[in-house]
Amino acid sequence: MTSYFHERRLKPLVLISAGFLLLVAAGIYSQPGKHTSYVLASVSLGGRRGAYIDRTGSVVIELTCDMDGSFSEGLAVVGVGGKWGYIGPDGKYVIEPQFDNAYDFSEGLAIVQVGGKRGFIDKSGTYRIRPQFGEVRDFKDGLAAVKVDGLWGYVGQNGSWV
Repeated sequence: MTSYFHERRLKPLVLISAGFLLLVAAGIYSQPGKHTSYVLASVSLGGRRGAYIDRTGSVVIELTCDMDGSFSEGLAVVGVGGKWGYIGPDGKYVIEPQFDNAYDFSEGLAIVQVGGKRGFIDKSGTYRIRPQFGEVRDFKDGLAAVKVDGLWGYVGQNGSWV
């Protein structure tokens, strides 16, 4: 699955505005075929999580959530009421909060945890590998390390053992 947005990691961004110091992690995103790009960085406003600012410091997304993360492959993980889901750059939920834990996307798949087990979803929220592992690592070069019964092995993106 090809991501509509491309990402390049940047160093943390420090903004000083109205006497406040903000240290935020930033990612840069661009739409293929467009000559525009923008930075969205997660910040806390008034003690509330869920705000994202652009490179000018303007708030472009403002959510009500318990926890938020930086964007990864065009989606950001957010936590609400003890469940985790994903939003797009427009601030709308792409995948509703439903997981006990969720992590950044890597090679089009993200680790999610349900009932103490971990598996992988795609960017539509569909399980590509059902939660069945105690520990897993992100996909790299088409493989992810997984732990079963104390032993580590590798699976491909279709869930088959390699």
